[in-house]
Amino acid sequence: MVYVAQHTMVLTAKHNMMHAAQHSMVHAAQHKMAHAAQHTMVHAAQYNMSHAAQHKLFHVAQHKMMHTAQHKLLHAAQHYMMHTDQYNMAHAVN
Repeated sequence: MVYVAQHTMVLTAKHNMMHAAQHSMVHAAQHKMAHAAQHTMVHAAQYNMSHAAQHKLFHVAQHKMMHTAQHKLLHAAQHYMMHTDQYNMAHAVN
């Protein structure tokens, strides 16, 4: 009886240790998954931020180009008007 009881205790202890080990493995796996998920989220956030930054830069560039184009058109119009005025004045004198 004592032997059987000892044997049972040993088996119970092994069983408990095995469960504890499985439990630890499950927790470790969950922990790793949680970290991986966080890591992925951080990367996704960085990716989105860099995309947003690129997007903004692109818009800024478009904006600058548009302004430059408007500026050039304005200068061309001013230049044309000035020439037209000179032309009209010259003709008016004659």
